Amino acid sequence: MGKAGLGIEIRNRLQNHALTDVASVRYDLFHYWKQKKEASAIWEDWLIKNVVEPSTKLPEPVKNGQPMSFGLRDDAFDKG
Repeated sequence: MGKAGLGIEIRNRLQNHALTDVASVRYDLFHYWKQKKEASAIWEDWLIKNVVEPSTKLPEPVKNGQPMSFGLRDDAFDKG
């Protein structure tokens, strides 16, 4: 989450880490919903760009240095 640019305070709140200092327990009763929502959107964007999209671009299977063929046409799974 730090790589996505989220600060430690909002990361702790977003992950529901227990904040045990006196100010957090007794005085800071604000729920931070808006900040958590904004941080969740930033985290979601980062995950999509850095985890989801790269994993959808799988390399072609190779055996003995040659591309493997599975006997399927390029349009084998087209619904049209």
